[in-house]
Amino acid sequence: MVIRLSMLSLTLALAITAVLLGAKYPTGPNTISFDQPILLLISIGMVVALFLPPLILAFFDHTVVRIISTIYQAFIVFTFVVLIPVGFFIPSVWVIGVGIAGVLVSTGSILATVVEGKRGVCRLRPTERKSPARRYLVKGTINKAGQFIVNWPACFISLIFLPNKLQAKARKYCARS
Repeated sequence: MVIRLSMLSLTLALAITAVLLGAKYPTGPNTISFDQPILLLISIGMVVALFLPPLILAFFDHTVVRIISTIYQAFIVFTFVVLIPVGFFIPSVWVIGVGIAGVLVSTGSILATVVEGKRGVCRLRPTERKSPARRYLVKGTINKAGQFIVNWPACFISLIFLPNKLQAKARKYCARS
C-alpha cells in the first residue's frame, strides 16, 4: 500500500508540474497562465480531484479494486504520452521531460498496483531481520496439486534490486517452479 500511495503521489506531483509548465508556456489566449491565478488554481484542483479515485483505491487490497485502479491509471499514462508531442509543439524540453517522467512513473505505479498484492508473487524478504547477512527468500503459493507457483515478472523485478551476492540464491528459489 505504501508503494502504491507513494507512486501515485509522485505521479500527482508530476501532473501538477505539467499544469504549471502549461501555465508558464501558454499557447494562446484561451489557455491557463499565471496572469489568471484563479483559473490556475481551479485547474490544479481538477487535477487533484481526478487523482482522488486511484489514491482512495490504493488503500484496498481486493483484486477487483486493483483492476479498476489499473484501468484508471492507464488513462493517466495515456495523458502523459499525449503530453510528449505537445512539448514538441510548444517547444519546451521541460514539458517533454515531465511527459517522459510521467509515463515512466505512471507505468511503475501500474506495475506496483498489479504486482504488489497478487497471490503467487515472488517476494524477497529478509528471513531474519536481526541478521547482518539479511538472507532473502522467494515466496510463492502452492496450488492444489502441491506445485510451487512463482510469478516470473515479479521475480525478475525483485532480482533487480538485490545485491549481486544474493541474486544467485534468489534465482535458485525462483527456479523451483
